[in-house]
Amino acid sequence: MSGKYQFSPTGFYAAYKGSSTVIKVPVEAWDADGYPLIFDKGRLRLAERREGLIGVYRCGTNGVVIPAEPGWTVRYVPDSDKETGVSTTVPVVAWKINEIEHEAVPITIEHESDWPDEWMDTGMRIDRVIPPAGAYPILGIQGIQGMRPGEGR
Repeated sequence: MSGKYQFSPTGFYAAYKGSSTVIKVPVEAWDADGYPLIFDKGRLRLAERREGLIGVYRCGTNGVVIPAEPGWTVRYVPDSDKETGVSTTVPVVAWKINEIEHEAVPITIEHESDWPDEWMDTGMRIDRVIPPAGAYPILGIQGIQGMRPGEGR
């Protein structure tokens, strides 16, 4: 796994030197002495036993997903430097909470057939997250919800 690494079961990942990139592997657990364990070659093993270890770093943890209030949407645009004016909006069905970065990542149900043809070569990125009409985001014990102005908790 390479690129931006967001989540692991423990909230940490081990970074290794690859041939041309950094390889990021989730830390699955800790041994009795507090050393990180990764899943490698079909079993858990000490992270330091895999060749090329750079270090162990924080990331978000797995497992914290909360449903989205109806009406939340995400607008996607082509992932390129060109401004095309093309976008598509899809509903948010849940939020993945990243405690380390203090952010909520929207989860959408995406259908490739919904994307404009020109996106198939460039990919897409989130341009904005849009709350339900008349609501603004709050984060509380119940999770992310749209609170109408004037409503108190």
